[in-house]
Amino acid sequence: MAPALCLPPTILDQSFPREAKELERAAGTLGVLQGLTERGRCFLLLTPALMSFHECFEWAGVRSYPLLLDLHRLVTQWLLQPTRFIRCVSTLNVAVYSPHPAPAGGTSGVLVDIWREETGKIHAIYMSRCARIRCIGVACDFAFAGLPLGAYEDGLGDARFPLVGPAGLRGLADFDEWVIPADLHRWSVRFADAKRNLHLVGGAIADKAEGSHYKVKFEGAPRSWVLDVNVDPIPDAFIAEIEPLAGLPSEVIKFALVCGELPERRPRF
Repeated sequence: MAPALCLPPTILDQSFPREAKELERAAGTLGVLQGLTERGRCFLLLTPALMSFHECFEWAGVRSYPLLLDLHRLVTQWLLQPTRFIRCVSTLNVAVYSPHPAPAGGTSGVLVDIWREETGKIHAIYMSRCARIRCIGVACDFAFAGLPLGAYEDGLGDARFPLVGPAGLRGLADFDEWVIPADLHRWSVRFADAKRNLHLVGGAIADKAEGSHYKVKFEGAPRSWVLDVNVDPIPDAFIAEIEPLAGLPSEVIKFALVCGELPERRPRF
């Protein structure tokens, strides 16, 4: 479970001139992002146009910018090799949108303008599909390089994704959503099913009962949950008690206990 991040233009724009500090921020950001994506903490959201930025690399004068050459190689490796860490969103049919503001302190030019257009189109799709779910951010190259969180340029519109650093990922929701049957509220969770399937949501059931009930522990949870043989079927209110212990929505827990598997997951768009 992970939120989506848009790469900042400082990483995608590899044109000249570039200040050494800016290149160092971009390289540091790329390294941290690579580690976070490989650990499943986030993934990158791009469009076909943004994925082609590496083709605009200016080879003339590159010997004066060895760090830029390393940056180009890493970005190209990411964009050309299929990976579960990158998802591509088509913006071909997006006709109504506002250019997204660019983070302050970066470059300007044609490539940044394209970044603003494409990220604005992603934002338009987001607003039409899941505007109430804060699940996408723009990676701040300052914060990902260990510096204070940056800001957007002023006066360039209110339609924007939050600018985030590594710590800000905790404030973003999962980009993927669970597919829950519409009639789930009518389903019943039997004691035998719960005892058999609680492990799917991280529950470890005690080997022996204490009277009529079993204690169910969840790793890292401050308390256990009680599974009682005399409570059959198990009310939804009791299932909801597992939510903060397992770190999963109660609807997902109920589905897993009844079906013996977790529900399907799909991207919000």
